Amino acid sequence: MTGDRLPDTDWVSRYCRPRQVLDGEPLPAAFMPRNGEEYLSVNWLEYFSAPASADRINQVRETMQSAGFRLSRNGLFAALQIGLSRAEVKDKFEVDIEFVHEPLPSDGSHAGIYGLPVHDYALLSDVATCLAHHVTDQGLLQRIE
Repeated sequence: MTGDRLPDTDWVSRYCRPRQVLDGEPLPAAFMPRNGEEYLSVNWLEYFSAPASADRINQVRETMQSAGFRLSRNGLFAALQIGLSRAEVKDKFEVDIEFVHEPLPSDGSHAGIYGLPVHDYALLSDVATCLAHHVTDQGLLQRIE
C-alpha cells in the first residue's frame, strides 16, 4: 500500500546508469537523489513472487522496460537489504532513513528511500558512499548486457 514502510527483512534494488558504475560496481552517485527529489527511487523485490533475488530483479527489469524506462547497456541493478542498510547508516551517521512503498500505476514495486540528508551535501555524499559500499559488500549486482 502507498506510504507503508517496507519490512527490514526485505530487499530493494536500484538501477544504476552506466555513468554511475565503475569497474562493475555502483558509484556513490547512484544513491544521490536529483535536486528537488524528496526520496531516492528503488524497487521492492519482495513485491514479486519469484523465489530468488536474481529472478525478482529480472521482474523489476521487465516492469521498468514495459513502462518505457530505457535501461542502458552496461548499467546494473544493485540490491540493498533494508534493515542492514538502515542500521549501518544510523550507526555511522546518525541518519534515519526509511524505505517506503510508493507504487506507480505502471510499477507496483516502486518504493523510495526517505530521510536522506539532501540539505547537507557532505553528509549526503557520505551516506551515498555507505550505501554503495553496502551493496558491494552484499554482492548483489546484476549487469545489463
